[in-house]
Amino acid sequence: RHEKVLEQAKKIPFENYEEVVFVSKSFGTYVAGWLADTCSLKVKQLYLTPLPETFPYIKGDNSVIAAVTGVNDYFTDAQALQEICEKEGVLCLTIPEVGHRLEHPTDFNRNYEILKMVTDLI
Repeated sequence: RHEKVLEQAKKIPFENYEEVVFVSKSFGTYVAGWLADTCSLKVKQLYLTPLPETFPYIKGDNSVIAAVTGVNDYFTDAQALQEICEKEGVLCLTIPEVGHRLEHPTDFNRNYEILKMVTDLI
């Protein structure tokens, strides 16, 4: 599977861009972190609901814009993510009352606020 990711990434002329930002979610955070690390890509990362497998790619080298998770995310320990981000000097946005989908189950206005908070990070 990793080979397919590398095969596709090699088709992208990253050197033609002044800045590249990977916005990834869930399993995609692991793939984005792995790809940037493996290919030594100079990209910015915005990790939405990163999995624990992504944690090693959260580094204090200015490559990670932020990590965003919900307090009720059943795939990620929000406290562990917060601790890693604090250690690395990375912004961690932990949103109350939401889980892995980063949406409130009944409050549409809250979902709009969450979307705005996330898009304002970029």
